[in-house]
Amino acid sequence: DEHNRFTPESSIAFKAGFISEPIINIWTKKLFEIIKHKFPDLECQKKKFQFISTIDIDNAFAYKGKGFYRTAGGFSKSVLKGSFNEVKNRILVLNNKLSDHYDTYKFIREIHLKNNIIPKVFVLSGKYGKYDKNVKLSNPLFRNILKELSEFCEIGIHPSYQSSFKQGGMPSCLKEELQNLESVINKKITISRQHFLILNFPATYRRLIESGIKEDYSLGYSNIVGYRAGTCSPFNFYDLLLEKETELKIYPFAFMERTLRQHLKLTPIEAEKIISENIKEIKELNGLFVSLWHNESLGDVDYWQGWKLVYEQIFKLTK
Repeated sequence: DEHNRFTPESSIAFKAGFISEPIINIWTKKLFEIIKHKFPDLECQKKKFQFISTIDIDNAFAYKGKGFYRTAGGFSKSVLKGSFNEVKNRILVLNNKLSDHYDTYKFIREIHLKNNIIPKVFVLSGKYGKYDKNVKLSNPLFRNILKELSEFCEIGIHPSYQSSFKQGGMPSCLKEELQNLESVINKKITISRQHFLILNFPATYRRLIESGIKEDYSLGYSNIVGYRAGTCSPFNFYDLLLEKETELKIYPFAFMERTLRQHLKLTPIEAEKIISENIKEIKELNGLFVSLWHNESLGDVDYWQGWKLVYEQIFKLTK
């Protein structure tokens, strides 16, 4: 596609019509049932349904912490668009008279502690660019947020867009982003999800391994509900060129909230139905459900009005 990503339409699963199904898990279950019928005493290692909550921080704040030039540019853009309500909100937020609607970290903390779940939060820490627009790690507000998050979350790296395409390759860029983020939270980072879900096989995974990453959560599509690897179970990355199984564990996901809202144009009620059906199927297969949300979609205003309730419903459905 426009970001050099493999499209679901190019996959065999899409062309054969089973992309929305964790076909490997389904086949495995049916195969065991057939064998069990022939050999009733045969036992299989039983797995349990699992739920992993993940959140990406592409942009820590809507208005706060942007610096003079980005703030001035934001004002100008809003005025030119005639979005005077946005201008008003920006002024109120910057004067601490209104909450920044991307600042949903208190809610994130409360809902996960309430449900006794440790979320995995992936932070974009790269330099500012066309597709990398997070607040600088040097910003005191952002640093405090990250330190607070690290108390109840597992913090992961969200390798920047430019780290995948920068001249000279990704390794040095990725390692710099990792080191900068680790210096803020004072912890070793071993989990990752690619920004924009950009994966170049096998280069991306090899470089993650070189950088000390043990788990990756990037395997999924941005524009449809589907299983890129045909499974709802984690697995170790197998390097076909080296004919070698690596220690990097891949955790696939079926969709993110932006898939449902932005690409499929679903209402919160319609999205909740799809999520419920997906979780139900994974439960029946004793698989893994990975939720992928962003801090900004939990603000419950404007574009994301009503989606906070959808997110809350996930915790009820996965029990």
